[in-house]
Amino acid sequence: MSEPPQTKAPSIPFPLREGLGEGLAPAVILPHPPFSSHKNTPTDYRRAKRLRRTATDGEQILWQALREATRSTGIRFRRQHPIHPYIVDFVCLQLRLIVEVDGVSHERREEKDLKRAAVLAQKGYRILRYTNEDVIRNTDAVVLSILS
Repeated sequence: MSEPPQTKAPSIPFPLREGLGEGLAPAVILPHPPFSSHKNTPTDYRRAKRLRRTATDGEQILWQALREATRSTGIRFRRQHPIHPYIVDFVCLQLRLIVEVDGVSHERREEKDLKRAAVLAQKGYRILRYTNEDVIRNTDAVVLSILS
């Protein structure tokens, strides 16, 4: 069986937090990752459900914008999705792309965030980080950057 051709979106840089939120290489749709490699636990799913109920303003705004922007593309994002041992804010499993929306609490957690990013990168994910303020003030630019 031949696979459908893969489409690539243009890369548009988005200068945030010293380059952490930049549009990276053009998106390439990867095979769906096997869920068994995540080894999520029932506790992971309970924590994710609780986090969905207590989302920040930035997360709520970005979720609505992503849902609207991706309706016609076939790209699907999940919010507060467990990838053991972490729960990520948004993930597109097709693209293996994680989007993190960081609040004020992340300013003191740079070392933990770097370790988390390394673990998720080993699992094959790329990570884009934005601040709550960036999402609230520049929602369209953030969504464009994510989709690129």
